[in-house]
Amino acid sequence: MRYIFTWLCLNLLFITGVSAQKKDCGNSCFSSEIQTVETLASGCLRYTVAVNAGTDCVHALSHFSMDIPCGNISNVTNSRNWKIAYGLDPTTGTNGFKIDDIEGFGDSAGEFTVTFEICPDTECTADGLKCWSPEVAYKAGTCVYRETIDVVCSKLDASLRITNASCASGLDGSIEVLIADGAEPFTFDWSHGFEGRLAENLPAGEYSVTVTDGNGEILELTGIVSAPESIVISGEISDASCSGKEDGSVVLAVSGGAAPYSYQWNNQTTEKDLSGVMAGYYTVLVTDANGCSNYANFQVRNITAIQLSGQVTRTSCAEPDGAIDIEIAGGSGNYNIEWSNGATTEDISGLEAGIYNVVVTDGSGCTASGAFFVQEKNSLRLSATATTTGCIEDNSGTIDLTITGQTGNVTVSWSNGASSEDLDGLAAGMYMATVTDESGCEASISVYVTADSFEVSSEISNTTCYGGNDGSIILSPGTGVTYQWTDGYIGNERLSLESGVYRVSATNEAGCVRELLYVVADPAPITITSQISNDGCLTDGFTAFIEVAGGSGTYDIVWEDGTAGEMKTGLAEGIYSVTVTDNNGCSVTEMISVSYPEAGCEDPADPTDPTDPTDPTDPTDPTDPTDPTDPTDPTDPTDPTDPTDPTDVDGPFTTDCEDSFDVIVDQLNDSGNCRTYRLIVSYNGNKTHGLSHMAVEVPCGEITDIYNSSGWKIVEGTDPKTGISGFKIDDINGFGEGHEYQEFTIEYTVCGVSDECSLLLNESPRVAFKYGTCIDFEVAEMEINENAIAYPNPTTDYVKIQYTSAISQNVRVEIFDPSGNLATILFRDKVESGVTNTWTWYPDKGISGMFTYRIVGDHTMKTGKVMIMK
Repeated sequence: MRYIFTWLCLNLLFITGVSAQKKDCGNSCFSSEIQTVETLASGCLRYTVAVNAGTDCVHALSHFSMDIPCGNISNVTNSRNWKIAYGLDPTTGTNGFKIDDIEGFGDSAGEFTVTFEICPDTECTADGLKCWSPEVAYKAGTCVYRETIDVVCSKLDASLRITNASCASGLDGSIEVLIADGAEPFTFDWSHGFEGRLAENLPAGEYSVTVTDGNGEILELTGIVSAPESIVISGEISDASCSGKEDGSVVLAVSGGAAPYSYQWNNQTTEKDLSGVMAGYYTVLVTDANGCSNYANFQVRNITAIQLSGQVTRTSCAEPDGAIDIEIAGGSGNYNIEWSNGATTEDISGLEAGIYNVVVTDGSGCTASGAFFVQEKNSLRLSATATTTGCIEDNSGTIDLTITGQTGNVTVSWSNGASSEDLDGLAAGMYMATVTDESGCEASISVYVTADSFEVSSEISNTTCYGGNDGSIILSPGTGVTYQWTDGYIGNERLSLESGVYRVSATNEAGCVRELLYVVADPAPITITSQISNDGCLTDGFTAFIEVAGGSGTYDIVWEDGTAGEMKTGLAEGIYSVTVTDNNGCSVTEMISVSYPEAGCEDPADPTDPTDPTDPTDPTDPTDPTDPTDPTDPTDPTDPTDPTDPTDVDGPFTTDCEDSFDVIVDQLNDSGNCRTYRLIVSYNGNKTHGLSHMAVEVPCGEITDIYNSSGWKIVEGTDPKTGISGFKIDDINGFGEGHEYQEFTIEYTVCGVSDECSLLLNESPRVAFKYGTCIDFEVAEMEINENAIAYPNPTTDYVKIQYTSAISQNVRVEIFDPSGNLATILFRDKVESGVTNTWTWYPDKGISGMFTYRIVGDHTMKTGKVMIMK
């Protein structure tokens, strides 16, 4: 710890009268002042003294000396590099050190500095040396002038209150600066860029803060936030004897954290060790007595396995002549074969298109299963181009159908009864064509004819203050379009608006109509929270500290007596008003109650009010020690890599695979007859095989736009391997091949959505994952509507992210920088249904640009942008 006393004002120093050794020497033109006093780590003090010469000196200075009454003097230097001598000066009688053989100082005004260190000894203490008034002497000509310099002693004193992190990777540590003495206002300069006297949401580590008071005195404090040891999980695996046998086991060894531990396996077992299990992937979550958690993954394999392979022959369109020829190896022989169509032979034929499952059991009771997909020999392909019809229905739309890969002549059947290849004179709507060739092969396509529209652009200004009425909406074009608002207003400019949702019907000169919706938003309200402290529980020893949120930009904080700042000290019990004004001129006044109970002190006037300051827990706001940490980002050092990732062949396929992939769907937009969806595809880290492709079902409408965040190949139509009609993401590389959580997104737009099609699209889409020899079919989980907002936005110093979850779930709040790198995790815990949560992020000083926040839940995900400005 180092104390630095910087003399910024003349009133921090006064100089006693300078006396001359001889009566005829006159007044001295020399003076000295102490610039700084530093307390070194050794306990010694380092003084810096400035020696000044005026403009009226009679003689130049020949030497300067200082008397040191006690302590050990060392490391004397001066800025002019003049000679230095230690000990008794016979000319002046001072005993300490002198600067000798000085030349030219005093011929004109000037200054030089002297620095020296003095260490305490048995005769003087370090505290005494801080308040020591040095005596100096100036030798000029035959005159000796003497001077005593008085020092104002330091009053700045503070300490740190440290709250350690609850878990090894916890972000709930804090350090608070407790001011014991000093002059207001105080400033706090933290090593990690925090602001104010409280640094929160800290991981384990060392932190330092420099405190400066109103007198310019500086105090450096260092504190260490500690955390418990990490929970370490290892296990001894015993593999299952063969496929289908439940005789595998995992014996755990757990260390670190705080015993006792609780266990939760992904097969719902809560015992420490896992026994009686089949081959597969198993995850255990270990929670210690402090509620800290860690998890590990284990793979139980089969000691003996039945290998199943096969060859598929496609079926004709006109008759069922497909076949499956399988080969079986391994196991103990004497195989029993059961097909999903009832057959019990090794090979089956005369098959229609479809998926056929087989279960093989050997003489020891070990089993293997597989799935084989028989496809049609159908090369018939359809594509179509549509032109729009007028927005005032004039039946001017057309469809140009293109047919390829047919055998012989074809017949065409349209949903509107037409049988020609191309259509014209169409109204807006969806049209379905079914084409059949001479071999009996059939293909269908849905085409949507849209109506013409027109563009309307908007300029929206939100309200300046929360609850204000100065918002506006200005629509373009201002001429040629009539705007009829639902509240009766007519026109393209809306001024003096409160926050809310505004709907308008826009009609152009051709009679085309668009229904539009706009939102005017309030900034976040200015909120004031207060903390009351009184370290000594003294009558006038209360300190009130406020924290401000909401509004815009920085704040002006003014107390009722005109003083400014977030902290007010030396208060007695009572009610104090404080007014906060933001950059927009929005103001809020709050009454702050200061009392003994609020400061955690016993009220001396009420002996029946025993506040219990020793109770650190708040039973009304419990954390959930059973809530697991986020299992979506595991590292699995125990899971061996899988060098086998079979090429994407026609078969055989199996559906009896560990499902490591998941997908949720969210409807992003519903504009006219088009809908835009987003799929979030995730991999949980339980490695089986890398994903080679996935197919997404689109039951109706026309796919107008498809995008995936990794830039993989996109193919429209029916996927021959899964039978799903819509589109597929193909040639996927590097997804699902490691042991860490991964995800990518898909966005696509479907147009031509009629009432009938709308009902189909309201259902969650069916998807299929192809990895190795596995095909996994599932229905995408429709994302639940959530509400998330970030404010103020743009911002310069902090942003609050507010989120209301529709369900109780675990969420993780992440911030990504403009390059897409993870900047910080604000929160990782459970949120409750319908409860609004608010998290505050303080960006590091000097950063700017467009940042992304992402809220990832067990069943939901929300993202948004935040502009950080310098």
